[in-house]
Amino acid sequence: MTFADTTFATPRFILPLRDTLSSLCNRHHTASAIAHLDDRLRVDVGLPPRGERTLLPHEAAARAAMMAWR
Repeated sequence: MTFADTTFATPRFILPLRDTLSSLCNRHHTASAIAHLDDRLRVDVGLPPRGERTLLPHEAAARAAMMAWR
């Protein structure tokens, strides 16, 4: 019986490509986390988040009053 090694060495051009894709993926995840944090901070100060509906006047006033009370 003969042992056949089925693993192949990774070609050299794959490593920089993989690093580039990993960097882009990390940048995307970081940007989305920052955008989510920005939306939460906008809600805390009474501004509407970017991706949701605008606040009604009484909602904005209630949030502004809560921030002043804090």
